[in-house]
Amino acid sequence: PAGAHPSGRMGEDPKGRPGNLLPLLSQMAIGRVKDSELKVFGNDYPTHDGTCVRDYLHVMDLASGHLLALDALENVNHVAFANLPDRAKYKAYNLGRGKGQSVFDIVNAMKRATGKDFKTRVIGRRLGDVPDLTADPALAEKELGFHASQDLETMCRDLWNWQTKNPEGYSAPTALDATNPSPISATNDSAKVTPAKDDRSVVAGTDTPTITSAPPPSSTSDASMPLPGSLSVEAPTIPTEKPIFDPSTPAHITPIGSPTPLKMTKMNGISTPTNLELGKPAVPEDGAARKELKPEDVFIEQKFASTS
Repeated sequence: PAGAHPSGRMGEDPKGRPGNLLPLLSQMAIGRVKDSELKVFGNDYPTHDGTCVRDYLHVMDLASGHLLALDALENVNHVAFANLPDRAKYKAYNLGRGKGQSVFDIVNAMKRATGKDFKTRVIGRRLGDVPDLTADPALAEKELGFHASQDLETMCRDLWNWQTKNPEGYSAPTALDATNPSPISATNDSAKVTPAKDDRSVVAGTDTPTITSAPPPSSTSDASMPLPGSLSVEAPTIPTEKPIFDPSTPAHITPIGSPTPLKMTKMNGISTPTNLELGKPAVPEDGAARKELKPEDVFIEQKFASTS
């Protein structure tokens, strides 16, 4: 696939040096790849100009082919699955333009799209390259109604539009970000989330985790804030001895959002809350407002005893 979304907000951003011809040329034109010339692997193939031919397909045409396939899957009587040997719905289709372009065809089209005069140097053939790889989309056209409508000029234009609006790809903010302070980026519609800071900690020298409820949401929109009602927990230091649950140590049970512990009663050596029943109101000792509790609304801090 080649090209980019026509808006210039989504495009190809390979990691490291591009391995495909079109993104390599666009990054050379924008200055990310500093090569002064493009090396062409052979010009003595049996093609119209001696360079290898490949069938380039606009990414939007590729997307439309996938949508057509999904539409076919929803229709049990679709012609695409009429003659399958079993009940499973699977079939392979070639998506392409059915017409290939050579290396020099691509270079010349990118020259027109970018206004850059790419220098080329022909070197020896590359091991494994075949002269011509062109798709036959006849079956997809017949059974799915697929048609690749975008030509090479459109692919190069949309690719260059993406590259000029995103010269460093997705790794750096663009001019659109300056006018969009929201944590949702205007350039790629993806959330930029900063890990939340909290006050969770482990007290030195103890094996007891400190568990805190998430702070209430502020009036400002900030994707770094934890979700309301969530818990942040940090594991305690693992003791060298085997930890056991000590029923003689009182448990401390607190409804999230209320600093007031619930009233505790010892029964058979184990501390249990007398005014807590999940799904029913619990009344703190100080007579504060009643609160409907759910299982996720309660956390327990329990100290561990160690045995050798």
